[in-house]
Amino acid sequence: MILVVLEHDGQRLRKSALEAIARARQLEALGPATGVVIGENAQAVAQEAGQYLPIVYAAEVGGYTAEKWAEATYAAVQKSGAQVVIASGGRQSRTWTARLAYKMRAGLLEDTLETRAEDGSILATRYSYL
Repeated sequence: MILVVLEHDGQRLRKSALEAIARARQLEALGPATGVVIGENAQAVAQEAGQYLPIVYAAEVGGYTAEKWAEATYAAVQKSGAQVVIASGGRQSRTWTARLAYKMRAGLLEDTLETRAEDGSILATRYSYL
């Protein structure tokens, strides 16, 4: 199972959320994707997200803090049984994804250009600055 964290502006999904859904579809060999919308007005935005994913959780946690987002995502991981979490690569995600990886006792891949599932593992391509 894959959980996609869907960023939004309080009214609609951001473009980065749709890109994260597309990334989850590249990993569909690992299982189906579900989504979670976190923050203010999450329930309304989750309804929009339902046109892209069969199951979408909503976590109304108020304004953003890294702690609240990591905890809300972890709660969605536990509900869904997800073993893979996909989030956009923006600055905001970088503040909470390491906390989530620690809670899950999982690895963290950041700034990947491409990902694919192969033999039950995730392979990723990143930029290399030499």
